[in-house]
Amino acid sequence: MSDKLRVIMADVIPKDLAKIDEEKHFAELIRLVETLGGMTVVKIIQKRGQPSGKTYLGTGKAEEIGATAAELKCDVVVVNGILKGNQIFELSSRIPVLV
Repeated sequence: MSDKLRVIMADVIPKDLAKIDEEKHFAELIRLVETLGGMTVVKIIQKRGQPSGKTYLGTGKAEEIGATAAELKCDVVVVNGILKGNQIFELSSRIPVLV
């Protein structure tokens, strides 16, 4: 069994962003996680005009990520953005692993 951290990557992107550009959003973050000994299990993208002030990701998407983290036995959720304290708190209340 692997000792690598199992990571879910999450990002909020503009609704009209092309698929190839979606992958570019994650490329550097995936390399950073791998450098730190992590393994990306799944990438979750939410397309919205701008991040939610309350949860960064939408509330429903945060709950979906929480269920996915539990189902796939992930250790960490990495959000590709700079979160405010209240957003970390709100996400942490919906996601059962480290955000």
